[in-house]
Amino acid sequence: MQVRNLHTSLAISSVLVSGLAGTGCSIEGPEGPPAPPPESSSIPSQMANTRVQWSFDLSPFTLEHLGSNPSWSVTSGGGEIQGTEYVNTFESTGSYTVRVRANYPSGETTTSDFDVLVQSDVMAVVECGNDLFLFDGETGGLIPFASGGSSPLNYRAQLPNGWFVYERMGGSSIDLCVYDMESTYEVGLSLSTDTAYAAHTLSSVLLYEQGSNAETGLYAWYPDGDRTESVAWRGGMHNRNPVVSDSEVVYFEYGNNGQPDLYFWNYGDPNPTTAFSSDYPEVIQGVVPNGGVVFSTNNPSTLEDDLYYYREHGGSFTVGGDLQASEQNLDMTYRGQLSGGLVVFSTSDSLGDQNLWLWSPFGLNSFAIATGPNAETFEGIAPDDRVLFSIGTAPGNDDLGLYHHTTATTNIVASSPDNELLEAFLPNSDVVFAVESAAGRQLKRFNVVTAQVDVIADTPGEDFRLAGVLSDGAVVYTQTGSSQGLHVWNPISGISTPVAGAGSAFEGAAGDGDFIVSLDSGSQTDLALWDAGTSQLVTIAQTDADEQFQCAFANGPVIFSRVVAPSTTSDLFKWDKEDGQEVRMTAGSADHSVVTVIHGAP
Repeated sequence: MQVRNLHTSLAISSVLVSGLAGTGCSIEGPEGPPAPPPESSSIPSQMANTRVQWSFDLSPFTLEHLGSNPSWSVTSGGGEIQGTEYVNTFESTGSYTVRVRANYPSGETTTSDFDVLVQSDVMAVVECGNDLFLFDGETGGLIPFASGGSSPLNYRAQLPNGWFVYERMGGSSIDLCVYDMESTYEVGLSLSTDTAYAAHTLSSVLLYEQGSNAETGLYAWYPDGDRTESVAWRGGMHNRNPVVSDSEVVYFEYGNNGQPDLYFWNYGDPNPTTAFSSDYPEVIQGVVPNGGVVFSTNNPSTLEDDLYYYREHGGSFTVGGDLQASEQNLDMTYRGQLSGGLVVFSTSDSLGDQNLWLWSPFGLNSFAIATGPNAETFEGIAPDDRVLFSIGTAPGNDDLGLYHHTTATTNIVASSPDNELLEAFLPNSDVVFAVESAAGRQLKRFNVVTAQVDVIADTPGEDFRLAGVLSDGAVVYTQTGSSQGLHVWNPISGISTPVAGAGSAFEGAAGDGDFIVSLDSGSQTDLALWDAGTSQLVTIAQTDADEQFQCAFANGPVIFSRVVAPSTTSDLFKWDKEDGQEVRMTAGSADHSVVTVIHGAP
């Protein structure tokens, strides 16, 4: 493994940008006194995918003292300007340096360079024993980026700048590492303490926890200079669960003996600031888009679970603080958020009766979702922010309701003497639900536009269960009973089509309505692709060995593994729908598997 110091050697995606406020910025204009120094920050490094049009808004990087609304032009690096946006389609991976010129009405101009790290639009992390690789769909090859030797590696995240974060699980400690497509850097390395990934910011600052069972400190590492700041450390204290708001304020739990308080920290601050402290644990539940955070604690006077909201320097407020005392004295539980930041929470008493509410951190006011005489239980939030909840009308008999905050209306999705359960939301927010009764298990779809219910599968004596939802809204489900197998339901035609019989299983989506199916004969498992265009199964692999699906890409290959005798370890194979051919990718002494898809997921 190559390890180097960022002070002396810069990685391809972390070159100090010679932008409007950095070395290499040039200002050209009429002769006269030198122009004042730049007043805005440099253009940061960016990340793009190959073969996909990429754009970047340049308007935040103008210099106010030179005027407003400059026109832009590209002087090197390719691409073009459309309005105030730089636009380019990169055909191959690598690091590109782009130079742009801002032409101000005063006649003065500035030039600025910024780097773009371009990665394949089809990419996955692959594990082989204690080594990590990147699968590059553009070349079809594997790029080694981390070797653990005798120590297992744990992939953790990709930073917004394209760098990869992983942990080395040593015998005595955990080490934290970052790979930038060229070199590996060790972050907060300590031979006697664990250094573990905790979170990262939109500007790719890495937050990590370092310490032992006795104490843990929280630290921030900056990729553009190998610079580390201490966020919080004190002997015997623990730092846990940092979250980052959209304004990049870091909130975290800080305390000891299992009794943390809520703190926050800004870049460059010498010390964190107490946001909320009590004699009971404060537990972070989620950040809110206006820079605040929602957290829970236990009221020391009533011993009830309460919810609070805090925004940096803005004070704390009780979530649901405008409700009647009879509601505020109940246990409050955070359930989630709508996309605009409205908080979904429930109130419940010791008998299990629940009500559901929305609370606005902007107006500090509450809205009722469901407050009927029966227990209303949160089930999920649809893509369009509708809140689905169940209504416990009797033991073993739940109905379903759907609340739409924009119109302040509720639709009853399903109400019957039988038990209705949420299965999934479709991409358009339609609800797929099951109806369980003594006669079997049905699948149905609630249309949010027409408020009508359509039957997906309903045969007496049969048991139907959701297997997967595709991007086009098609529903894949299993059927057991007298006629077993796998089926797919078209939401437009309302027609179900048999896919395969007993022993078949849905493995995952593959793009364009296609999906992967495993076929278990009892002695071995084969793989096939359901082609949505032809409504036919296409064989991917059919051998005497078991084929195991690893991943598929929206517009790329299918990756699977199998053991090839005389080897006893599994290798990776790539199959493309276009030519129907498989290509062996590895032949190693350890098992290969796909950890996660980075780009190109269906």
